[in-house]
Amino acid sequence: MHMSARLVRDPQALFVRVAGELDQATAPVLDQVLRTATRLLSAAAGRATGSNAADRGLWVDLSDLQSVDAAGLVPLRSAEQRLAADGGHLHLTGAPATVLRLLALPDPPAAARRSPGGTGSRCRAVVR
Repeated sequence: MHMSARLVRDPQALFVRVAGELDQATAPVLDQVLRTATRLLSAAAGRATGSNAADRGLWVDLSDLQSVDAAGLVPLRSAEQRLAADGGHLHLTGAPATVLRLLALPDPPAAARRSPGGTGSRCRAVVR
């Protein structure tokens, strides 16, 4: 089983790019990267002001994900909960339909959404 999770810093956002197979065997790698990313966002929140403080979020690109199972998605749920507790958001991009079904996202958007809204899960998907 092979999976890579790479943290990418951008002046406007923080991204994690995931590729390969995400399952019980590889989930700990993703969990560690997502924990690092959420710590970085929390540290940045203390320094941010204005709209940057209000719209903190972590973007996770799943477009290169080859396979996934329910156990592999536990790190995404954990990151979502940590971010929500700290006033942030988890944004998924390139999420396969399987991922959306496994996460049971309420009302997944049909097009890209830049800002979370509505009720339910604070984790939002960007579907291409």
